[in-house]
Amino acid sequence: MTIRAEADEDRQEVRALNQSAFGGNDEANLVDQLRDGGFAVASLVALAKGQIVGHVFIALKLH
Repeated sequence: MTIRAEADEDRQEVRALNQSAFGGNDEANLVDQLRDGGFAVASLVALAKGQIVGHVFIALKLH
């Protein structure tokens, strides 16, 4: 398994993973909105055999 920073070309695969993991679009939309809004501190993907199998997203906490 490899863990690396998310790349722009990973976005669709990460979105599909989040949709599958959480059973819908809510979490996938939230990750997209936080990423697009510039709130991401870190976004990492885990790969197994070249396929994204995990995603860790850390965002800024706003007061």
